[in-house]
Amino acid sequence: MEEKRRIESCTAVIKTFERPEKLQNLVDSIRGKYPSMPILVANDSAMPTPVRGASSVWMPYDSGLAAGRNLLADLVETEYCLILDDDFLFVDGTDIGAMVGLLEDSPLDILGGSLQTPSGGRASWQRVFYLHANRLYLKATPYARLGCVNLVDICYNFFVARPQTLRDVRWDEKLKLTEHTDFFLRAKAAGVLTGVCADIVVGHRPGNDSEVYRTHRRRGVF
Repeated sequence: MEEKRRIESCTAVIKTFERPEKLQNLVDSIRGKYPSMPILVANDSAMPTPVRGASSVWMPYDSGLAAGRNLLADLVETEYCLILDDDFLFVDGTDIGAMVGLLEDSPLDILGGSLQTPSGGRASWQRVFYLHANRLYLKATPYARLGCVNLVDICYNFFVARPQTLRDVRWDEKLKLTEHTDFFLRAKAAGVLTGVCADIVVGHRPGNDSEVYRTHRRRGVF
């Protein structure tokens, strides 16, 4: 019952653009593991199609990732939300109940995990910001540990947070791409505490995208 409560208290939110098959695969993988988990999708594709198993919101074409994430954070009605990219998949090591539990029992505001590659390897990208000679750098050494959690400043786009944290910081909607570092820099400035439990993973399935997607991906940030 505790696991079910935690899952139902967390909404999976997915911003998608021109990757309908990957989006459907992700939603199917969530439904296969957590049938009762709420799922919200923001879609700014040219011809968005409904996705089975999720609630969708259509946005103006090419609104951008930042605008979509802000909209989703505003729409979440549960206590927690799970940020996901549309080329992820839930796998055996994806334990959202554990992520919610770690967030509940700690002072953390954001808790991220690792990515599992198609070959089964693991990528754990967790960094700390620091300034040197008026330049911003990232280093891998965490500030400290809380049990299995490393205290850091930035993590992958696979994390659980309280919706109000995301509403307070928000993504900069001028940035249609490369919004990630900007968001976490402002989160740090706002006193948001971020951690990563590298033992919890989500599958990552990049590549094989349409030319429309690749063209937009290769452009500038605006």
